[in-house]
Amino acid sequence: MVLKNSDQRHSDEPALSDEPELRRLQLLGCAMKNADIGQLVENCSEGALHRLLQLSAANKISLLLCEKLCNTARPESIRAFCGAQLRRNAAHTVISQQLSELASKAHVDLLFIKTIRPYLYVGSDIDVILPSDEEFIGFVEMLGARGYRVLAKTNHEATLEMNLNGEQYLVDVHNDISAAGTVYFDKQLLWKNTAKADVQGHKVHIPSPEAELVLLATHTVFKELSVTLADFLHAVHLISQADWEEVSAIVCTQDLAVAFSAFVSAACAINTLLYNSPLGHPPLHSGALLPKERRINRFVNRDFSRKATAPYRYSPLIVALAYADKFRNNPKELFNARMSRHALTVFYRHLHGSGG
Repeated sequence: MVLKNSDQRHSDEPALSDEPELRRLQLLGCAMKNADIGQLVENCSEGALHRLLQLSAANKISLLLCEKLCNTARPESIRAFCGAQLRRNAAHTVISQQLSELASKAHVDLLFIKTIRPYLYVGSDIDVILPSDEEFIGFVEMLGARGYRVLAKTNHEATLEMNLNGEQYLVDVHNDISAAGTVYFDKQLLWKNTAKADVQGHKVHIPSPEAELVLLATHTVFKELSVTLADFLHAVHLISQADWEEVSAIVCTQDLAVAFSAFVSAACAINTLLYNSPLGHPPLHSGALLPKERRINRFVNRDFSRKATAPYRYSPLIVALAYADKFRNNPKELFNARMSRHALTVFYRHLHGSGG
C-alpha cells in the first residue's frame, strides 16, 4: 500500500504535522534507540503518522513503528500499511529459511548479505552470494526448477521472483559484489571473513562484522548512492563489534579508503543530526586520516550541512571520487562502469582541475 499525504488539517492536530522533517527524523531517532514507541506516537493524528511512516519507509526502518501500530485503534489505512510490512518481513524469513534448506541439501555454500540484521528490518529483496561461477549457475537453475522465476540475469547476479501467499518477493543471487557492471568488492575476501547467524533454527553464513561494515559502506556509495537510517543503525551496531585493525586491512587491500571515509563521515553527520552529538568511533588502525580521506570528510560534511536530511544522497563528486580511488590502477574498469553521465562529467572536471 502506498501511503498518501493528507491535506486535511484540523485545529487539534499535534505539532508533529506542522514540524519540519528534521523533527520527524529526531522522532525516528528516538524509535531507533528503543524508546517507548507507543507513547511516542499515541498523540499523533492520522496525517502526522502518515508523514512519520512515509519517512520511516524511505529509510527502511518502518518495522520499528509498524509492530507497535499494527494492533492499535488507528485508521484502517495505517493498520493496513503496517500489516503489509509485517507480512513482508515474515515472508522474507520463510524464503530465507527455504534458500538455506535448498543450499544445505545440495551441499552448496550460501552467504546472506545485506539481509540479516540485529533489529527489525525488511529490505526490498533478499541477497545471497555463491563462492564460485559453477555454484552460482547451479543454484539459479535449482531455484528456477522450484518455482522461482528468473527476471534478469548477468554474469554478476540474477534477480528471481517468488510467489508466496499471493504476493511477489524478490531474491538477488550474486556471483560478484558489483555495481554499474563493475565489481567493487572481492567475494573471495568476503568468504574468508564470515560468521554464523540463526534463521528459524537454521545456521546460515553471514559476513563478519568487519567485512559487513566495509560492505555496507561501499554498497551505499557504489550501488545505492545514498545512506538510509537503516544503514546508519546497522553501522552503529557493527562499529561496536568490529576489530578496527581488520577493518583497516580490508579497506586498504580493496582500495576503498575514499568510499569508506565517505560513509563514516555520513554516519557521523546523521548521528549529530539525530542526537546532537558525534558518533563515537575509533580511527582506522592506520592512524590519522590520509589527505584524500580528510578531503572526503570535508566534502561530506559540507554537502550534508546543505541537505541535513535522511536518506542522505551522496553528491556525484563524492561518488566519482570513490570510483576513481577504487579503480585508479585500472581506469578501463572505471570507464566501463555504467555510471550516470552527471557523475562522469563531475569526475572529468575534477580530474582536469576545472571544478565541479
